[in-house]
Amino acid sequence: MNYVIDGEEFLVDSTPPEIDKTYGDPYKIDPECEAWCESVALPEEVDDCKHAICTWWITSNTSITLEAEDEKVGVDKIYWRNLWFPDNHEICDRPPQIIITPGLEVQQDYCYPGYYLQQSYQTDGWHEVDGDYAELYKPEESCHVIEYYAVDKLGNGELLGNNCAYGVENCVEYYWQCVYVDNTGPEAYKEVGEPREEAPGSPADWYVTKNTDITLDCDDSWDGTVPHPVNQDTLYWRFSTYTDEFISAPTYDPPSGWYSETYDNLPITVNFPDDCWHDLEYYCEDHLGNVGPLHVQYYIVDTEPPAINKTVSDPKIPCPQVAGGEPMDCYMIDTATEIWVDVDRPRTAPGE
Repeated sequence: MNYVIDGEEFLVDSTPPEIDKTYGDPYKIDPECEAWCESVALPEEVDDCKHAICTWWITSNTSITLEAEDEKVGVDKIYWRNLWFPDNHEICDRPPQIIITPGLEVQQDYCYPGYYLQQSYQTDGWHEVDGDYAELYKPEESCHVIEYYAVDKLGNGELLGNNCAYGVENCVEYYWQCVYVDNTGPEAYKEVGEPREEAPGSPADWYVTKNTDITLDCDDSWDGTVPHPVNQDTLYWRFSTYTDEFISAPTYDPPSGWYSETYDNLPITVNFPDDCWHDLEYYCEDHLGNVGPLHVQYYIVDTEPPAINKTVSDPKIPCPQVAGGEPMDCYMIDTATEIWVDVDRPRTAPGE
């Protein structure tokens, strides 16, 4: 009997590809959570810890890179979906108490599909990208969730319906992460102390002295109207000095650049260095580089008191001087003598 034995080897692969997500600049991680991950996680697990439990912020200019790897048959496609929650920002706010510490109450964490997919959200659907690399951006300013997974050339990793992450049987779970997208710069606030006087009818906004404190501060929440500020603001300011009533080109203090102060030292108090016509420019920038509006106000700084000039007409006789005493501006006069008084104001003074 003639027969042939044909032996073949088969590589059995039922494992989906691995996929990593990377944020470009700018981004911010909650510093308390980031420090905790760096202190307790193994070096190779620090990034996974930060992505799993920390609050993140990015901007619409931050690139999000997805890279997949399959050691056997290779990656076929990457799939990703963007969801945003205009009315449910708590989904992205990972509570610090999610870090389990003995005796510490654990607050609710809403960043999981079993919760967020039950909420009102917007999405532009699933995107399909050929190969093992995808780059995406998030244009809408809101709380976002990015969902993503990869499929190899045997179909391992296919998503079996959008309910996959709820625990549907025989379903390959996708990855997800919650992240805030913040494109709004912080508002800068100013308070003018005493002494001060408004300057109606003048090119200036205020009359002040060199001793008038001006308090500057930043607010990335815009008085609570921005629901997901990244904070950690930096304040920038500078003075300008004019030789006339805000007409000629000014000189700047500092001569180039700006003074700055970081969030941990705010608010700050500044004072004008000399009596003259000045303006004060100031603005704030948050941790992501979002710049708030530039504010400019004009000031007449007047610290010197006015000089009083007195003229005494005739008839008058100087008063006798006291021996050894200081000279006196003193006259003996009668009812026909006229006395004129006027005031010499400094050129920056607001009025007599």
